[in-house]
Formats: sequence, C-alpha cells, structure tokens
Amino acid sequence: MLQFISDNLASILAGIAVAAILAIAIWSMHRDKKKSPCGGSCSGCSGCSYAGKCHENRKTS
Repeated sequence: MLQFISDNLASILAGIAVAAILAIAIWSMHRDKKKSPCGGSCSGCSGCSYAGKCHENRKTS
C-alpha cells in the first residue's frame, strides 16, 4: 500500500486539489443562492422571474 501511494503521489495530490476546488465552487454557489433568489447573479434581472423581488428591500436614492 505504501508503494502504491509513493508511486502515485502526484496523481493523488492533483485529485485532492481538484476535489477541493470543486467543493469550494459548489459551496460558493450554494452560499450565493441562499443570499439571493436570483442565484447571486442579478446582472440580467430583466429576464429573471424574481426581477421585482431581488432588490425590493433596497433603498433607492
């Protein structure tokens, strides 16, 4: 088993890094989704079904 790990250490570390980046991306998307019903990306609110709901509590000046 130790021989397998030492032979494939680079692949194992690369896999762990990719899995960590994927987990961070999913966590970030989930966090953004919880913050806004638009999914955190309200740049195109005109086409969004929540167009009037996303920013209804924001004060306009």
